Amino acid sequence: MKAIRLILVLTLVFGGAVAVSAQSSIDVTIVKPDIRLQGSLSDAQSAFDNALQGSAISQLETQIEGNADLQKFATLPNLSLAAANAGATAAHLGTQRAFSDYRAFALVVGTGVGISAPSVDPNALSTVTDDLEQDGDIYVGAAVQPVTASLGVNLSRWIPRTRADVKLGYANIGRGTISDEISFNALSVGVGINRQILQSRQLPLGFLRWRGLTVASGFIYQRNKTDIEVQVTDQAFEQAITYGDFLSAAKASAAGVSTSDTFATLSVSPTVNAAIESKTYSIPLEVTTGLRLLWLLDVNFGAGVDLVFGESNLVFGGDAVVAVDPDPAADQYLTSTPGSISFGVSNSESPQFLRPRLTAGLGVNLGPVKLDVPVMLYFDGADGNSVMAGVNVGIVW
Repeated sequence: MKAIRLILVLTLVFGGAVAVSAQSSIDVTIVKPDIRLQGSLSDAQSAFDNALQGSAISQLETQIEGNADLQKFATLPNLSLAAANAGATAAHLGTQRAFSDYRAFALVVGTGVGISAPSVDPNALSTVTDDLEQDGDIYVGAAVQPVTASLGVNLSRWIPRTRADVKLGYANIGRGTISDEISFNALSVGVGINRQILQSRQLPLGFLRWRGLTVASGFIYQRNKTDIEVQVTDQAFEQAITYGDFLSAAKASAAGVSTSDTFATLSVSPTVNAAIESKTYSIPLEVTTGLRLLWLLDVNFGAGVDLVFGESNLVFGGDAVVAVDPDPAADQYLTSTPGSISFGVSNSESPQFLRPRLTAGLGVNLGPVKLDVPVMLYFDGADGNSVMAGVNVGIVW
């Protein structure tokens, strides 16, 4: 579940990107609780208000702003960058590379995920969660496309050896479906066209057939939204108010208390939320080829480059109640209404414009029914790599 939460929050996956905006510190806003003094202390209300605002609230704010666990997330350019790369990578899920030689139509349904990380080494990926919690801003992100459908049409009657397809993917996963902390929304819309520039032919080994050489392009829009509750720190922030903060020694003595005694404690247990929205517009350019073995297995491979536009916006922050916990002996002297606190940081990143990649896939032919497992590897420069992996099931006629 921890791995799933990481993947979805980091929908949260571009070297060469330029930051649009970034904050350098956690911005904290506190609405102070309303505490009314009563009984023999009611005439100290003005002094108490000054102590509450000028000392207790400001010290509580300083605690939160200076918390190391939160400050690790004060700037998030790498995290935002990876989210953008992940979205552009997932845009290719549900496409029809293994279905390029159908006679009339091809209907394909697919699912999968795009991931950006410093390394595609499984051992390195296994430590991503720990690295994120320890370092804060790292290059890691993902975009999930649970269901994508595409329809291909053979245009050879009008344009020799040419086929076109349209694709649509949508998912809306509310909190409680995967986890109580996660909601996820994805939309993918695209059109593509491919042309076989070299026709397929039987190889001297009779059980092998070369599938020719195909060039393809198109346009794909991909949007991913993820909202997740994150456990960043286990620390509860507390600030005590003593009688001496607002009473003179004589007044405290008359009330039967000491100036060093705690009057009330302000406490905050913040919930942190990460919201990431990635929108990308991709123009793929690629060349693919492949082999067919015994009319049963298809192996395809190729190379290409994507021209990508778009933006990833990340808002990391939260809010909480500022609770008032009076000392038992002081309970008779006050009534209170809790306050509130909010804090956050935001980043926006543009994707890498030029994204080179390698593609591969393994397909199984069962008559008109096809099964395909596509994989893509993007080279994101010094930041790391992006990988797309999925499963497609289709029918051709």
